[in-house]
Amino acid sequence: MKHLLLFLYFISYTSGIGAITLGLFFYIKTKSLYVKYILIADIAFTSFLFFDNLNFYTDIFIHRFPFWMNIVKILGLTLSGILIIYFFTLSAYSILNIEISKHKKIIYFGLSSIFFIISISSLYILYHLQLISELAAVHSCFFLPNIFTSIGIIYDVFFIINNLDKFNNSIRQFLKVLIILTCIITPMSILTNVLQYWHFSSLPIAYSPIEYFLFNLSALIFVKKNLQQTPNILIKAEFEQKKISNETHFFDDFSNTYNLTQREIEITKLVSSGLSNQEIAENLFISANTVRNHIYNIYKKTGIKNRYELINLISTKYHNH
Repeated sequence: MKHLLLFLYFISYTSGIGAITLGLFFYIKTKSLYVKYILIADIAFTSFLFFDNLNFYTDIFIHRFPFWMNIVKILGLTLSGILIIYFFTLSAYSILNIEISKHKKIIYFGLSSIFFIISISSLYILYHLQLISELAAVHSCFFLPNIFTSIGIIYDVFFIINNLDKFNNSIRQFLKVLIILTCIITPMSILTNVLQYWHFSSLPIAYSPIEYFLFNLSALIFVKKNLQQTPNILIKAEFEQKKISNETHFFDDFSNTYNLTQREIEITKLVSSGLSNQEIAENLFISANTVRNHIYNIYKKTGIKNRYELINLISTKYHNH
């Protein structure tokens, strides 16, 4: 059984490497912020799986080990969990063009640090006072970060469900799969760890590699599907954008002049390239309704009334640049 579980970890790593590699290629093609954040979250998930694998290995194969190994494992799992939640949340927010305030970031990382300090201190005191066994200490190394990560996952699930209609269809389908996997695996993982912690169960069930494998399998399918759909859009955008050699500098000035947000300037570029609202939505992986809202704000800030006037304004500004 233990060798089968180690094999499960190995298979999971292969799916992760494949998803990260294809995702990197997808990011190079689209330059999408949300893809970048998902990639970082997946790399953090890989790190989490590694430390979970290390915890499982020491639990099964090593009967006596130094306490510092527990510290390393709980540190690795907690930091990985912090990064998973942060960058996955950042990805969802970036798709919806919602900015996470500095205040929220400070609260999140502050609470994360407090949780980590309390976890390490409690484990150290209880272990050295011989109030918990070595086996309990091993289980704590995964159980405590698991609780923290699960709280963050629950927040993300509720946030995504409340905003599901704002995502475009392809992303919505991908998120639905993730929500189903999370709602099934997360409670089972917590329950199993509780049973193992109190010695009601000795069956080693590793849910992390299962969740990791299914997440990356879903990501592989999503990226492959969208890579097949986006080449024509990307080629068209690149072809039109070559007409402006100093585009980046020009649009930076244009953004500063009219106080446009990063998302609004992205949409302005695509409008100037002749893309329709639906094409812009597919290019940026947002809904067509969201594109219309951004375009309305662009019209309001620039003082124009329609697409023709916007393109004419960009052309005039560019020739006078």
